[in-house]
Amino acid sequence: MDEKYSLRDYSLSPDKHTSCFTSLFSLYQGLPSAQFSDSDSCDDESFAAEPAPVSVYDSTEILRRLREHMSDHGVGVYIIPSEDEHQSEYTADADKRRGYVSGFDGSAGVAIVASKHAALSTDGRYFLQAEQQLDANWELLKQATPGYPTWQSWALMQILDGHTEYRSLGIDPRLISKASGDYLAEMCARHRIELKLVYDNLVDSVWTNKPERSTVPVYELPLAYSGETSASKLARIQEHLTASSAEGTVISALDEIAWIFNLRGTDIAFSPVFFAYSIITPSKVVLYINQVKLGPATRKHLAELGVEIKDYARVWEDITLVFVQGKVILPQSASYALVARLPALVPYELASFVEDWKAIKNPVELENAQIAQTKDSIATIQLFAWLDAQLRKGRRVTEWDVAVKIAKLRAKQPHYKGLSYETISSSGPNGAIIHYAPTAEHHAVIDLRQLFLLDSGAQYLEGTTDITRTVHFGKPTSEEKVYYTAVLQGHLNLAREVFPGNGSVTGQNLDILARTPLWRLGVDYKHGTGHGIGSFLGVHEGPIGIGSNSSGKTNPARLAVGNVLSDEPGFYKDGEYGIRIESDLAIVESGRESNGTKFLKFDYMTQVPFARNLVNWETLSGEERAWIGEYYKELRRVLKPRLLELGDKRAWKWLDKETSAF
Repeated sequence: MDEKYSLRDYSLSPDKHTSCFTSLFSLYQGLPSAQFSDSDSCDDESFAAEPAPVSVYDSTEILRRLREHMSDHGVGVYIIPSEDEHQSEYTADADKRRGYVSGFDGSAGVAIVASKHAALSTDGRYFLQAEQQLDANWELLKQATPGYPTWQSWALMQILDGHTEYRSLGIDPRLISKASGDYLAEMCARHRIELKLVYDNLVDSVWTNKPERSTVPVYELPLAYSGETSASKLARIQEHLTASSAEGTVISALDEIAWIFNLRGTDIAFSPVFFAYSIITPSKVVLYINQVKLGPATRKHLAELGVEIKDYARVWEDITLVFVQGKVILPQSASYALVARLPALVPYELASFVEDWKAIKNPVELENAQIAQTKDSIATIQLFAWLDAQLRKGRRVTEWDVAVKIAKLRAKQPHYKGLSYETISSSGPNGAIIHYAPTAEHHAVIDLRQLFLLDSGAQYLEGTTDITRTVHFGKPTSEEKVYYTAVLQGHLNLAREVFPGNGSVTGQNLDILARTPLWRLGVDYKHGTGHGIGSFLGVHEGPIGIGSNSSGKTNPARLAVGNVLSDEPGFYKDGEYGIRIESDLAIVESGRESNGTKFLKFDYMTQVPFARNLVNWETLSGEERAWIGEYYKELRRVLKPRLLELGDKRAWKWLDKETSAF
């Protein structure tokens, strides 16, 4: 999500007239400027112009200047991660260093710049995207792919093979985790390479017109949405510290800080968080934040909690002063710099207990999550009904038109706060690029002869959503129906599963359920099957997940009542099409019990039908058809009155058609 895609305009003021092009980030922030009128250029009769020719990102001059600074600092190879100093998945424009240097704007990857060569490492979701965005200065390292080295090995080999001016590897220690830093330190020591910790970030030194971080005020999330007071959460944390004989903890993950203090912000696109740190001891709570962001109401809220407020950067000094000799608990995502700042004799433990608590939604959060799902399902159904109507009229509709339209429809829902990620609106071959996103300049026209994949989510005060449906507005091929049906069967296998609730089941145990129908066809997909979802927080939330290695940990998180996660198997045929079905699920008790063990199941929250003309109905089992039949009855019961209340007869007719007897 590089700044060259002007999808988000940080200079946008609430009273400024906006075009379709600049509206989507306003919709993320929930600003007044995000409202559309009947005469707005995003109405049903107006569609995007022809896309501009794809421009090639030229990294030559940036790399030249960066290498000059590397030479000045005695650095042979410089590592540029995706993350900010809080190890965030999505980053503010001011922290998109990897994107600025390389031109690759996928959400995951590492750039490695050596004295003569440069490489970009990313995972299977982004292979095609990276191939399109990287210029000739870069080598693509495909993670977990035979024949490609890891980025760590590539970096070391540049030095060991004599391709660098200095025998050293440089890194900003604030931008890598403790685990990554330890690994690099060990590898460098083994090969007698100097590991240089460069706190003056070298990319920042060459970044012209670098964006500033946001100063938009944070705001309190009412108890009606959080379900637990901040005072209660802080008391639980302090009790845990006392029980653990810990001197305190440092909270660095932005979603954890937002959750603890029941505050939300707009510092990072798609995630309602704000830049801050917190140090909590059994007797004291300190919040480190740019104080410009605190209005009178927020200051009162924090004062009532007894929270001391300090400037954001002060945390680095206080870490060395607050902790003297007792154990300190740090999050598992703690940066290498954070650990390095602890006094040498202070013991520490890496344990993300706040992340674990946050992933178990309370009853209020679960109830609100379903409200958010219903709102977003309505908007998605309205979108497909609108798109079907436009294409049947022979109108030219682009992927970008759809991305703007779905945001417009969501903006009409109460308590909408913005998108939860960049909308993936992809026709035909673009669907094979797993995290493809159109822009106002670069997009394709939706083709009736091709599959269309829409992966889009939203933030509401009630919760966070993530929904994907694949459709075909013409006549699908037999091959497309075979693979769609297999994806659907895998999706249902997981959604209908019942499993022990004794703390023994992880996402790794369940992943095979979604993949088996595809494996039987000799195919697979290169992404996880599911991820945790926050409560008006991050759309990708740890520590839970469903995948072959759902958390990246040797001891992955156990699934529990209150977890909310996605179910999203897929199939992708490079250069032709992509298929993915994604709904959001909550883990609840099943009502079954055996030998004292309660069994759990998934509550299926998303309320959008599957693509009727893409299913080989005769291939489905009787149980699968019965489940879909009951699901469709519920959709009609819940959504018909809501759609008619909105006066959208077109959407109701589309839903009625898609959910009729099969």
